[in-house]
Amino acid sequence: MKLSFSPLQLLSPVQLIFCLILFFLPWIELSCTLPPDVAKNAPPGELEKLKKDTGIDPSRPIRMYTQSGLQIATGDVSVSPDFEKGVERVRGGAGAGPGPKFGPDPSNKADGQTAPLLFLFPVALLAGIVIGFVPWPHLARRLVLVVCCLGAMGIVGAHAAIGFPLEKEIAKQKEKMKGGGAFGAAPGAKAAPGTAGEPEVFRVRWQIPLYLTLILLLGAAGTAFLDAGLTAKKKPKRRYRADEEYEDDEEEEERPRKRRPKAVDEDEDERPARKPKFEVVDEDEDEPPRKRPKPRRRDEDEDDDRPRRSRRRDDD
Repeated sequence: MKLSFSPLQLLSPVQLIFCLILFFLPWIELSCTLPPDVAKNAPPGELEKLKKDTGIDPSRPIRMYTQSGLQIATGDVSVSPDFEKGVERVRGGAGAGPGPKFGPDPSNKADGQTAPLLFLFPVALLAGIVIGFVPWPHLARRLVLVVCCLGAMGIVGAHAAIGFPLEKEIAKQKEKMKGGGAFGAAPGAKAAPGTAGEPEVFRVRWQIPLYLTLILLLGAAGTAFLDAGLTAKKKPKRRYRADEEYEDDEEEEERPRKRRPKAVDEDEDERPARKPKFEVVDEDEDEPPRKRPKPRRRDEDEDDDRPRRSRRRDDD
């Protein structure tokens, strides 16, 4: 398995790390708004007195509870400090017991619904972070990383589509308030068709960390393939003199060695030369040998012009 690392490989795991941090920040918020008809029919100076006593402006939405991703999974809530102070002032001034409960009670976790499927969200994130940092440029690593990102996104998206537990609890409280004739509605009455419904007193809003989580998960899945076919450039290896000499020795061993001429001894010169295995036959040797002319006997008298026969007779 060949290992290589590319800087583009860091994009997906870094985004997953941010998603893991956002899991512990508020995802949803429950706020309360004073109905318009109550604010309109209130005695003069009553709202100002309420604001002075509780420190809460009733003309604006009041932040009550918040839930992070982990708190949604465990069924816990965080009470807004301003809302808690205002409720304590009202209870202390009136000397009354606890008022009506809207939404889950933070002191009793059994009442709040849990979302155990959200515990798989950090598991998928951690798996994607570990796989994202593995220096293995293979398609299988990228596919597993995409599966982790889309799996985490599917877990959050499913809860957002069907509604978080706090949203379901508030919907139940609204139905009870409508059935009891709260805020001027008759018991069991329904809004007439074509008219505006009941004013939304309690409202659950998604917070910025939840939106960022969904965006980062989608971005991490998209950047998982950016390092496809890219490998980090290798730094040139520093060469030392000993390494070069070692490589030269290896090259010399791989080269075919030339035969060196043997030293000629003086005694070998007197030995007869070996006959070649194959003799070169000349074409002229096939012809019959020619007779050589006999050498002419020179006479003492070279100036003698007589014919040869007459000369022989005279000699006899």
